[in-house]
Amino acid sequence: MGKQDKQKPFLRLTLLYGSIALILTIGTLALLINIFERKQEAKNPFYRVVDLTNETEDPSLLSGSV
Repeated sequence: MGKQDKQKPFLRLTLLYGSIALILTIGTLALLINIFERKQEAKNPFYRVVDLTNETEDPSLLSGSV
C-alpha cells in the first residue's frame, strides 16, 4: 500500500463533507434572505390606490377606473 491509497478515502470524505457544508450554507443563506424580504414587505402591508375620506362618494374612485 502506498501513500496515495491512504489519501484517496480521506480526499473523498473531505470532498463529501465540503459539498454537504456548501449546500447547507447556501440553503441557510437563501432562507435568511427570504425571511428578510418578507419582513421588509410586512413593514408596509397596505397598498393605497386612492385617498378616501368620509366625503368620498364617487364609485369610480373605488373601482380604480377614473
